[in-house]
Amino acid sequence: MLARLIRKIRVDILFYRVKRNITKEKQFLNSLDFDPAPIILTVKQQIDLWDPMRLLAMDCPDDEYDGEVRKISIFIIRNLKRLDYILLSNCIKSVFRNNFKGHFQENEDIINVSKNIISSLQTSEIVQRQL
Repeated sequence: MLARLIRKIRVDILFYRVKRNITKEKQFLNSLDFDPAPIILTVKQQIDLWDPMRLLAMDCPDDEYDGEVRKISIFIIRNLKRLDYILLSNCIKSVFRNNFKGHFQENEDIINVSKNIISSLQTSEIVQRQL
C-alpha cells in the first residue's frame, strides 16, 4: 500500500514538472516579438520526416514529437546568430536522449536532419530578419 502511494506521488511529481516545463516553454514562445510558427513548423516537418523513434510509422498521433520540436525550436531561436549544424545536432541528440532515455539510437541521420532544418530556415523571412 505504501509502495503504491509512493509510486503515485512520484508520477504526480513527474507530471507536475512536465506541465511546468511546457508552460515555461509556451510562455517563452509567446513573449517573442515575432511569430515563431515558421521555425516550429520547419522543425516539426523535419523531425516528423525523420521519425527517429518510428512512432509515426506505427500510426501514433501526429503530435508525438511536439515536445521535442518545441525544445529544439526554442534552442534555435535562442541561438539564431551562432547556429550551425553541429550545434543543432548536439541539441537534437540531447533532447531525444533525455526524452527517450535508452531507447534512442544515435546515427548520422541527426547531422542530415540538422542540415535540412538550417537550410529550410535560411530561406525563411523570419530567420533572415532575426540575423
